[in-house]
Amino acid sequence: MKPRNVWIFAVIILTVLPLGMGRGGRMGAEAAEEKLEEIQVTLFGQPCTMNGPFPRATLTLLHEISPEKVPPMASVELMKKIRAKTALLKTVPFTIEQYRDHLRKRLSAKIALEEGLATAKKSKPADSRRALESLFKNLKEHISSLQYPPFETSTKKAFETAGAVWNDAFVDSLRERYDGAIQPETEEEFHKAIRLAKIQYICVFDDGADHSSEDAEH
Repeated sequence: MKPRNVWIFAVIILTVLPLGMGRGGRMGAEAAEEKLEEIQVTLFGQPCTMNGPFPRATLTLLHEISPEKVPPMASVELMKKIRAKTALLKTVPFTIEQYRDHLRKRLSAKIALEEGLATAKKSKPADSRRALESLFKNLKEHISSLQYPPFETSTKKAFETAGAVWNDAFVDSLRERYDGAIQPETEEEFHKAIRLAKIQYICVFDDGADHSSEDAEH
């Protein structure tokens, strides 16, 4: 029988000092008394546990909006479901709030693009440029005022190079250009947030390899 190896994700060795809390030994003593809750989850197809000093419902919701739940080419329907769940995550540390808000902002931007593209692709050839202008109006609010002008200019140039046609090559280049202009990917932010909040995933793999917590962080 292959040995069961424990792979710990985001092992926490930091102690976070909440506002208004005392210093020194008192902080350490109170941190040691924190009650850890645990839930069973699936992470990249593997059975894992997730634990931390938060109610089980909070841990469950946080896992449901984790990066693993948002694949690169997620459907609009899935992104809308995850965005709706972000509104339910409350009473959490500031770093998790930031992750939640940044994820919601990124999802809203990606939803706007995909819905706009679905409409633009249905336009008649004679209306293709008008469809592009309409798309710009839907995307502008999701791009910073500094980044929007070069985004619009480069996109128009690429569109004309493509013959003002909504073909796959142009759409793929548009997605890539847009992704670099909106709220950045939030995966690293998620892992930093749960580390600071003393939340960790623990996964067991029956693969015969010697996984350590250090391995999991690389």
